[in-house]
Amino acid sequence: MITLTSENWKSKGKMYNNIKFELTGVYKTIGGYNTRKAIAKMEDGKTFEVFYAPDLVPANTEYDATFSNLPGLAIEYEIESGNTKFTYSLVKIDYDPVPVSLFDFPASGYRKMTYEENQNLKKGN
Repeated sequence: MITLTSENWKSKGKMYNNIKFELTGVYKTIGGYNTRKAIAKMEDGKTFEVFYAPDLVPANTEYDATFSNLPGLAIEYEIESGNTKFTYSLVKIDYDPVPVSLFDFPASGYRKMTYEENQNLKKGN
């Protein structure tokens, strides 16, 4: 389990800070939601497509730095990591209340480390 502070969360998403979305005239129904296609353009020149539902606007736009500037909820998008492409698609939205207990940290069964410790492991330190 990796714990993150608010600053860690911002650092983790900094590569998306200046992402721009070019809204297109392409529409598609995904999982019963009317979506619109946007082309995400990152500062490093990389692009990816995202279909979003303009009728579904998250109350917390900071839930994911990637989509904080998107004028709706991301429903489907494809990203590349190395030579592998991943497609993420929303399956359903559940409007039932989320039990508070789901946000409790587990007491055992996990190695616990800070975000900084995890970053050092990735660097081989």
